[in-house]
Amino acid sequence: MLDSTPSTDDKGTLSLLVTIWWGGRGTLPLVYFVKGVNPSPKGVPLGLTVKPLWVKLLGDNRPLSAEQEQQLSCESVGARPTPLISWWKGSMPLKNTVEETSADGNRTVSTLTFVPTMEDFGKFLSCRVETPSIPDSALEDGWKLNVHHVPVVTLELGGGLNASSIKEGVDVYFECNIKSNPWVYKVCWKHNGRDLMNNASAGIFVSNQSLVLQGVARESAGLYTCVASNQEGDGESNPLLLSIRYAPVCRFATPRIIGAAKGEPVKVACEVDANPDADLHFRWQLNTSHGQLSDLSPPASQTADRLRSVALFTPATEQDFQSQLICAASNAAGEQRQPCVFQLTPAGKPDPLTNCSIVNQTADALRIECVDGWDGGLSQQFVMEVYDAQSQMLVGNVTSQVPMFTIASLHSGVGFDVLLYATNAKGQSRPSTLHAYTLKSAERRTAETPIIPHLTPLLGALIGVVVSLVLVLLAVLLALRLRGKSHFEDKTNEAVKGSSESADSLDKNPDIIPQNDDYQDADERAFEKLNSRPYVAHISADKPRGEVTYAELSLPSSVYSTLIRQKQQQQQQHHQQTAPCQDMLNGGGGGGNPAAAMAPSTVVYSQIDPSSLTVETPLISHTRESAAIGEPQPQVLPVTATRF
Repeated sequence: MLDSTPSTDDKGTLSLLVTIWWGGRGTLPLVYFVKGVNPSPKGVPLGLTVKPLWVKLLGDNRPLSAEQEQQLSCESVGARPTPLISWWKGSMPLKNTVEETSADGNRTVSTLTFVPTMEDFGKFLSCRVETPSIPDSALEDGWKLNVHHVPVVTLELGGGLNASSIKEGVDVYFECNIKSNPWVYKVCWKHNGRDLMNNASAGIFVSNQSLVLQGVARESAGLYTCVASNQEGDGESNPLLLSIRYAPVCRFATPRIIGAAKGEPVKVACEVDANPDADLHFRWQLNTSHGQLSDLSPPASQTADRLRSVALFTPATEQDFQSQLICAASNAAGEQRQPCVFQLTPAGKPDPLTNCSIVNQTADALRIECVDGWDGGLSQQFVMEVYDAQSQMLVGNVTSQVPMFTIASLHSGVGFDVLLYATNAKGQSRPSTLHAYTLKSAERRTAETPIIPHLTPLLGALIGVVVSLVLVLLAVLLALRLRGKSHFEDKTNEAVKGSSESADSLDKNPDIIPQNDDYQDADERAFEKLNSRPYVAHISADKPRGEVTYAELSLPSSVYSTLIRQKQQQQQQHHQQTAPCQDMLNGGGGGGNPAAAMAPSTVVYSQIDPSSLTVETPLISHTRESAAIGEPQPQVLPVTATRF
């Protein structure tokens, strides 16, 4: 910093010119201190102007949806003072922006809010930053806009066709023009709001953006549209009206029967469809039974109203009833190929109504539907008469152009006789009779009024019989229960007595080896003492009849070994004493059979008496076996052990 000589102007203002060398952006902010007469220096901030370092759009350049609000941000760094930020779409400036500057003034962010349109696709959107006091200080950053939108579709006839001059039998082409970003993934065609599918047999060919109709008929006329779809939605084209010019055709395919009376004029109406439907010319002819055609005369008896013509014809002879009236029309597209045919027949009364049924009935209304018959060749009406079933008074009368009748304002819960018939100029048909009734209306009831049932004598007698039967049944069940209990006690006593007798018989049975404890040691005697405690006999009477339960004995291994050892010693002593007898039994003489002598002998330990008791003995484990009391018992098999 260099000092200069101060100068004073006419007003006494002291000025001093100072030249400063700036050391770069790192020395900001700069403050200049002035020291004058006052010994305390005074700081004066210096306002420096610096151009921006850079500018850039924040975020990614992503596709934007048309007609939807978007926000984009632009950042400027390094400019002093706050720079001027502007947004541009091509050469057109955008104004809807908001700016925000950091506390140190070094960073400024500008946010743009705008709504892109389909026409913005491909345009350049830029953010421009500049310092106006510094020439050529402007910096710019921008994107090329990629705007997505719903397909825009237009429909037109192809091949130079005129939609108002297409006749039956020609081929028609449609072209669907599409403008879309992104491109469409599906194109649909519609006829009068219904989807059209590819159908070669019907002459319909769909190929992406083209539709071909081969040999169009009058049914092909109507509104056509095409619908294109992409990620943004569906776009439907303008409706295109296809008008098919065709000659008149009769509205009914089969001949109609017209009833007429001899000498009485009858009106015959002929209705056709045609395009164009203006300036139609109708021609009436009489086709006799001999196949001769003659025009009706005079022509003044015919009146026409666009697509409808009415002829007045009077049968004069019997042959006229065997003839046919023929009506044919013509327009600008040509003459009618198949005329409308009317068969004359003598007029008569209509046929009766059939299949009459009540389709709905309420407390005050009835609805009845029938099937009509031949109208007698004349226009007919249908009549329903409702009579009270008891008084036979007429309570209602309904006339209809169709065989469906509804009558209301009837009394509830009342029966009615209903007469239904058809009528024309010649009279009425034979009536069909139907019996109907209205439903009973619901009675009003209050919570305070209890409903007391009416007890008739018959109902009282029925209740008494039911109560008596219940009492008798209870008495029988009680007697059977008491009798069964007494029988059960008798059987129990018999079983206990049999068990004791069986125990005595076992003690006296010579086949049972008496127990000898001379050869038992201390452990075996202690075990036998434990097993020799008395057990209470248990009687099981809950087995179902027909089942057979066998008793099963389980002996400890020590008992088996003791008994077998005792038996072997006794048999050896007995064999020594009775050896000659045994030899004689084994075949006599001294040449006994060694195999027989070595054969195992059978030792019987216990025998179960066939009783209905469960008995536990000192030699049996604690498993209880039972048999039903009073049931037939199987044969008792002795439980044996074999000595080896």
